Amino acid sequence: MPGETEEISGAIHIYKSHDDWKATGRPTVRPRLHELNSLVHSLEPNRDANTERIFSETQRDLTRSSDISVQYRLFRTGEVYFARSTFNDDQLRIESEEYAAAQGQDFDKWIADQCYFFLRDITHTHQHHTPSSDTILTLQCRHQDDIVWRRNIVYSLNHHIIRSKRFADAVSIYQAMGVLAYCQSFKGICAERFGGPIPGLPTFNDKTLFSSLKARADERLLQTTEQAADQQLRLSRAANWRVVALAITALLVALLAIFVQPLVQTNEKLTAISKFGSENLLTILATLLIVLLLVWALTQNDWQVKRQIGRDVLEFSNVRRVLFVALYLMTAVIVLSIAVYLAEPAIADMRSMFSGLLRILFH
Repeated sequence: MPGETEEISGAIHIYKSHDDWKATGRPTVRPRLHELNSLVHSLEPNRDANTERIFSETQRDLTRSSDISVQYRLFRTGEVYFARSTFNDDQLRIESEEYAAAQGQDFDKWIADQCYFFLRDITHTHQHHTPSSDTILTLQCRHQDDIVWRRNIVYSLNHHIIRSKRFADAVSIYQAMGVLAYCQSFKGICAERFGGPIPGLPTFNDKTLFSSLKARADERLLQTTEQAADQQLRLSRAANWRVVALAITALLVALLAIFVQPLVQTNEKLTAISKFGSENLLTILATLLIVLLLVWALTQNDWQVKRQIGRDVLEFSNVRRVLFVALYLMTAVIVLSIAVYLAEPAIADMRSMFSGLLRILFH
């Protein structure tokens, strides 16, 4: 860790398969990692010396047993630099580069990208963005002038900000404001390095952009609050009407039962209905349960925005509407056919129940 805590330098060691790691790396590396963890809270006077010794042995074993090593330097400013990968086996290097070339890939760039994602995931906390959008920035090739990649970073951040603004929801806009703060911080770091703005970078009016984002976010919050209040009012009114209707219905049913009860023993049709209800009690309850589940499924309409699969379906339905309708209808027919085939006994039981009820009522 040179320069106090200004940077962290190290290496990422890669095994070509999990079996290679289990055979050559894990037997020696894993025990030493446990030893290092056990020394964290140790009070032994030679703790530092033991830590340095075990760390050096672990590093030596990783270098010896791994197939590929990539050196990196991570700075406090957030900048990270990766060196070109080194191989322990020249034949593996030749085969890897040939395979990458056949796939249209630059092997050094591809392996550096994977190392970047790995290092970012173990050191990074998601702020101002969701884990699924963690590809805002990709690894940039460093040119001799040390400027081009910095411009590309600023362009990528501003592109993400403008794109998030188009979503028009408050969460995306507030996240864009956080990303704008990242962008301003990065430009400040670059200004310290060059003694001024990044050469060749267009001027971005960050203050105006921030004000625009904040105004848009406040507007969306106000609209959301008003919509929530209106919805709550409608729900309250609907709930009141439902309670009144259920109370009146329950009262009428109770009164009707009181008046009908004496006739059940003497009226042939009422006796038949009572017998029918007792014989088909489980089928009637199961049918009512299915109806309740169907009503719940039809009214549960917020899955489209709360679930990633729902957002994907919505996007697909907007972009490929004809194809979506065809696939939707085909899927519905397949699911319905399978359901009818598997639930044929239950459907036959309910059909028999309804036909028996109709015969009693209209006999």
